[in-house]
Amino acid sequence: MTVVEKVDLTLKETNAPADTLRAFSKGMNVELGEEIVYEGEKYKAAKAMTNIQTEPDKDIANFAHMGAINEKAMFDRYIGTQTRKKDGQPLKFKIDTGKKRVNCFSFFNVDGSEIFIRKAGAVIAHKRLLNAGSRSWWEYFFEFGQDYKKDVVLYTDKYFGEFEIEITPNRLGANLGHFSAGQRVFLGYTELEAEFGVNDYSRKQKTAYGDVFIAKGRTANYMSLAVALPTPQIDRARDTLKNLCGELTTFIGDEKDRGFKSLLVFGFLNDFRIKITGEQYSALSINVEGII
Repeated sequence: MTVVEKVDLTLKETNAPADTLRAFSKGMNVELGEEIVYEGEKYKAAKAMTNIQTEPDKDIANFAHMGAINEKAMFDRYIGTQTRKKDGQPLKFKIDTGKKRVNCFSFFNVDGSEIFIRKAGAVIAHKRLLNAGSRSWWEYFFEFGQDYKKDVVLYTDKYFGEFEIEITPNRLGANLGHFSAGQRVFLGYTELEAEFGVNDYSRKQKTAYGDVFIAKGRTANYMSLAVALPTPQIDRARDTLKNLCGELTTFIGDEKDRGFKSLLVFGFLNDFRIKITGEQYSALSINVEGII
């Protein structure tokens, strides 16, 4: 079980295309379902409106927040919103961590074939996203049945400063739902009684005649883990997890390359409990809820 102490970073440049949406201005008119931009965020109109006077971030009855603009969607608080590049070329961006050292880079809801991380032009990490082995010659030649990893973490030595990230496209393009970087902290060994699943935010309505209407919503992962925690490290583990309360970060339940991808979650810590069970190892229970 590993957690990531995420650091603040700055986007220096990107080749992600800009959105072609109208910017909010007082007095403007909008159509039902139209998206507009206000202070780098996108908002969708719940109905057609004229002579708008209230900023969309304050008018939650009439506008739904849709995440950041395309260039910065990979840094907003959602996984489901992607920075998208659909022209068949790689998605490239440069980040700066300042003086903060990092050794773990997280990519969630990614579409691509390979990821490269470079430092001063040299590759310091590389990952192929195609899962090992095609199941048939059809998959091998035509790709449509190939299975690509959607959520991955890349480990490096500790570095700070500027990094160049490149995601080469697959048939869906080169797209990224969320990116973060930080320092990884190993807590202990995940036991076999791990539980995971999905929270579904769809809504059901049933009429008096028994008809059911479902408004499909987004989903978020969750997991509950039992971890064998080295007893001499319980104070350090408690302090690490306590500092993560109220923060979004990466939780890695299974670090094997062919491990359970469901045990990799970007989200927040619901709660944790530590029980001292012996001089060598103690029991840590941890509950994590992912974001949509």
